Formats: sequence, structure tokens, C-alpha cells
Amino acid sequence: MDNLEIEIFDAASHDLDEFTTKEEVQRIVDNFDPAVLEPPATIDHVFTGDAHGWAFALRRRGTKLLARFRQVSEELKTKIRMGRVKTRSVVLYRDFKGKGPALQSVGFLGAAIPECKGLAPIPSFSEAQGGGVVLFAEGMPPVKELSEEKDKMETIALSEHTQIVTRLQAEKTTELAEKDKAISEKDGQIVSLSEQVKTLEQEKADRVKVERETKAVARFEELKKAGKALETEKEFLLAELGQDDGEAADRVFKFFSDRPAVVDLSLHKMKEDGSSGEGETDPLQKELIACAEARVAKPKA
Repeated sequence: MDNLEIEIFDAASHDLDEFTTKEEVQRIVDNFDPAVLEPPATIDHVFTGDAHGWAFALRRRGTKLLARFRQVSEELKTKIRMGRVKTRSVVLYRDFKGKGPALQSVGFLGAAIPECKGLAPIPSFSEAQGGGVVLFAEGMPPVKELSEEKDKMETIALSEHTQIVTRLQAEKTTELAEKDKAISEKDGQIVSLSEQVKTLEQEKADRVKVERETKAVARFEELKKAGKALETEKEFLLAELGQDDGEAADRVFKFFSDRPAVVDLSLHKMKEDGSSGEGETDPLQKELIACAEARVAKPKA
């Protein structure tokens, strides 16, 4: 295809309102200067990345514009050889640097429909040599070899596609495994923190219980010392003074603190340790002691 002359435009085969005469085509030829702008060959008018060749010469034949190309890419050659690119489409400047119309680029088209229809096919390597037929390029292999090359290229493309799919699936599997691992680690951290919270809560509950029990014992001893409680009331009062409800415990303590003394401590002590009874209180004192002990000893309903 290098140095191969190809029809790229026909002023008589499109429906636009400009570039419809051979004179306009001649102006494009006259304004062509590869030293200023060497129009690139593209595939489907993609203007990014590498060019697929360069137009280095133009000429007019009737209403048609023909171009010669050099440094044509192997990709473009292969697509033309396999019949995947057949038509052409040009991009034209209406007024390039004030000189009038000029060629900007030439697009080799695949599935896209060109504006100019009926351009001569790109000379094919499969035509017989001679009779004015131009070969596609030097060293062009025969048709059989080209068919084998096409099959080989399609096999390579399929293999590459399979490799890409396999790689993406492996990456996805690895990504999912990493996410599962991270979630598992988070779950483990949550369980560990939950256990620590439970331990701290239990330690706090045990500490509060000990504090309540210690306070209850101190309060009972205070009541007992003041003659407001009997030893026989100890179990009951420790339970009431050490209960979870602090306000209720305070009310019990206040009730017993405010009631009259139920026993003369010195006389009650003599009674308990078997003393002679000298100095015993009057009968009313004895009656109070008996009533208090009977009330405490009475079973609950």
C-alpha cells in the first residue's frame, strides 16, 4: 500500500452543498503542501494515538481526488487485506490559513457509511498481476497463505480474549477473597470487643455489689450500735440495705434510724452473756425486748 494511489473523494458522488465541482477539487490539490500539513491516515476518523499512514501526494482525475500514502501501519494493511476496511472518507478544511479548501485527513472506514459512494476499491493483492493491475504491496503472499493468516489472527484474538477473561475472573476471585478476609477480621474484632465489654460490665457489677454489701454491713452495725436493730434482724436488714435499688435501701435505713431504740444495749448484753441480771431494767424494758425479738422471729406470711 506504500506509494499506492487511492481514490479518496469524488465531488460528483455526495449530497453536500459544497465541494461539488472539479474546480474545487483542483483547489484542494493546489493548496496541498505536505511540508506544512501532511494529512494523516486514520481508522474510522479516530484522531488520537498513532497515525496509520501519511498522504504525501495528491492529484485530480475528473471530479475525483486521489492520494498516495507512505508509512502505512501494519494494522491498517491487515484490516484492508482481511476486508474489514474498504471505503474512505475525507476531512476537508473550508479555508486553510486563508488559502481556501485543503485536505486535513483521510479516514479508512469499516462499518461506517462514507459520504462519497462509488469510489474505486483499494487495489487488491488477490487480482492477477499484469493488465494494469497494481499489487497491494511488495512480497504479498498468495490467497491461501492470507486465509491461513486470517485464521491464525482470529485464533490469536480468541486466545487473547480468553486470557483477558481468565485474568479478570482471577482478579475478581482474589478481590472477593480479600473482602471476605477483611469482613472476617472485622467480625473477629467485634466479637473480641463484645467479650471485653461483657468482662468490664461484669467487673463493674461485682464491684458495685461489693460496695453495696460493705455499705449494708456498715449501716447495720451503725443501727445495732444505736440500739435500733437486733442481731436477729441482721440477715433481713443486710438484704434490704444491700438491695440494687439505692433509694429503697436509704428508706429502710432511715426507717430503722428513726424508730425508738428496741433494747437497752448494756442490759441486753448481760442477758445474752448470762450475767446475774443485776441492774435489769423495769418490766416495760423487758417487754420491749421480748416484743422486738418475737417480731423478728415471726415467719413471713
